[in-house]
Amino acid sequence: MTEGLWDLRAELVSLDAAAAAWSAVGRALTGGAESFGASARLAVSEWDGDAAEAFASQGSKVGADIDVAAGAAESAAAATQSAAGAVRQAQGALDGSWATVMHLPRRYGPPGLLGFDVTTEEDGALVDAATSAALDIRRTLDTELLGFAATLRAAQGEWAVVHSTWSTYATGEVPLVDTPLEGTGAGIIFLDGEAVVSGGSGDDTITVSTIPFTDIQIVTINGRSYRIPAGTDVTIRGGGGADTIALPAGTSLSFTVVGGGGLDRIQGGGGDDRLFGSAGDDEIEAGAGDDHVSGGGGHDYLDGQGGDDRMVGGSGRDTLYGLDGRDILSGGQDEDYLEGGGDDDVLDGGAGDDVLSGGRGDDQILGGAGDDVSYGGLGEDRTVGGTGQDTSNDDSRADGSSNETNVRVEIPETTRHITIQGTPEFIARVEADLDMLRSSPTGQQMLANLEQNYEDSGFLGFKKDSLTISEWTPPASNPDEQNSSASNGRPDEVRYLPTIDDFRGAPPIVVLQHELGHVYDYVNDVDYEEIYEGDDTGNHGIKVTERHASGLPVDHDGDPDTPEIISPDHPIEFSENGLREEMGLPRRESY
Repeated sequence: MTEGLWDLRAELVSLDAAAAAWSAVGRALTGGAESFGASARLAVSEWDGDAAEAFASQGSKVGADIDVAAGAAESAAAATQSAAGAVRQAQGALDGSWATVMHLPRRYGPPGLLGFDVTTEEDGALVDAATSAALDIRRTLDTELLGFAATLRAAQGEWAVVHSTWSTYATGEVPLVDTPLEGTGAGIIFLDGEAVVSGGSGDDTITVSTIPFTDIQIVTINGRSYRIPAGTDVTIRGGGGADTIALPAGTSLSFTVVGGGGLDRIQGGGGDDRLFGSAGDDEIEAGAGDDHVSGGGGHDYLDGQGGDDRMVGGSGRDTLYGLDGRDILSGGQDEDYLEGGGDDDVLDGGAGDDVLSGGRGDDQILGGAGDDVSYGGLGEDRTVGGTGQDTSNDDSRADGSSNETNVRVEIPETTRHITIQGTPEFIARVEADLDMLRSSPTGQQMLANLEQNYEDSGFLGFKKDSLTISEWTPPASNPDEQNSSASNGRPDEVRYLPTIDDFRGAPPIVVLQHELGHVYDYVNDVDYEEIYEGDDTGNHGIKVTERHASGLPVDHDGDPDTPEIISPDHPIEFSENGLREEMGLPRRESY
């Protein structure tokens, strides 16, 4: 085995993986360009007017830049593969040079350095010749690698131009073409076997159902129903306002839904739907089927539920859950939270300081730009942080993983004594959150403490305490209210609203951690009824347990002359701020 100057210490597996990845990107882009071109030509062939001409012009630019990106990917693949080949060749030559001196006695200095103890002129000549040869081999390799690096920089420059040109369109922040303004009234337009349902400019409720055994569709807009023949493709446009749109779950029919402006709530159906939130802070639950979901502008909550889904957050601080199926999640711009859930998923954080959780399965996790924090979850995961100072928490990393900080965690399969009650969708959603906490060093401490307390409860193994997590339901008087709560009892209970996706700059998992912080007080006999009257006058009158669960200082000793600190009875690891700190999220400063 070569040593010192003769050992390049090259990670050839990583170079090969990078070359293969770039090659796959090139093939995908080439196929995507062909598919986009065919679809664009079909659209323009049946479309007239200014918008059609604008689309045709933009479409040709999109196609051209996809070709540029494909060429850049192919150049990067070729350069990376050539670099790997040059390194292999150089290492082979170094191995040959090393073979001429490896029999000589040697001494070791700092890591990577060694010297030879030579006693004859012949041995000295061997060392000099081998050293000179090794230096020549390395100089030649350096020259070759500089050339390959220049090719990669050129490819990176082409990628940067394409990204700069199209990123705002891709995230939905800017429309590809200007479209006519939405009408102010609700109704349906039928044209060439298609139906376009418009909600108008107000806050609309649109539901779709089917007549059993017929696939005849009944569209109801604000209480008025319309009958749509079987076989008709349906597109629903919510328009302005805060719209609620629900598709039928028990059918394989596919729909296209565009929410428009406002806070829209879209529930997908059983088919392969295309769901677009557009502007505004939207909530989209895709349902079964292989769906395409895009949040667009605003901070959106996207839940893929069943099927192999493709989900894009777009601009704004977004929360994406893939859940069941092999999902592809892209955060887009800003600080996003991505959870793969079950199966083998691909997560791409994009720009911003993102939090990415693979869940169960062998996942591909790409942080992108920014300081990202990833949690691989159960399975063998490949995590690549990208640019920035990235942290990976995982039990088993696949070849090609690369992060500035790697934290190894042992992840338990399940958590006993916790029961989830609710719909199958709610249960799957909370199971994904518990899997994430089991992958988190901070979350593990919380769950382990609760588990041990529940295990130690009861008598002779009977009547053990437990925890139930159920869904928090907004009151009828305020359906938009967002809240969660915890209560002490047998069992303890957390009522959790999983769509709170902007909890003071944090995703829903932080809400669950906060409520579990209350349960920590219950099971550890920490006083949770005391009223806070400390330095933070804005919190006077609340229970101290709220500051415990938040991770905020309290009067720990009853002495007003001593500074407030985090309660020794409730350490920071068992609080909301403990998890925020681990994830790189903004600290909560007050309850």
